[in-house]
Amino acid sequence: MKANFPRHSWPGRQRGMTLGGLMFLMFLMGFVAYAGFRVVPAYMDYWLVEKVLKNTLDDPDILKQKDRAIRDSLARAFSLNNIKVVQADEVEIERTESRVDLSVGFSIRQPFMGPINLCMEFQARAASR
Repeated sequence: MKANFPRHSWPGRQRGMTLGGLMFLMFLMGFVAYAGFRVVPAYMDYWLVEKVLKNTLDDPDILKQKDRAIRDSLARAFSLNNIKVVQADEVEIERTESRVDLSVGFSIRQPFMGPINLCMEFQARAASR
């Protein structure tokens, strides 16, 4: 005679996660969060530099301005936005007859863990319309 046990009590395949698996998953999520906390501020600086370059080129008289006036405007904007990763003198200004292009390359070095550092290189560009 066959016993009629409820389906859930049959010794079969177990489902779920072991404590070791849970600990590994928590460690992995913590590592990714820590790396994000170290990388995100550098990207925010990059986006801010790019925004300042674009805002500087929104001036309707940008084609008439001399390079020194553009650099002075950039220096004021960098100072107002507390941008320390790049200086106005490092910005390359390229002119054509119909537009002005601004570009600057910079790197940010963030301490990560002990002797390990994250080095991120950025290239911000903006072109007038």
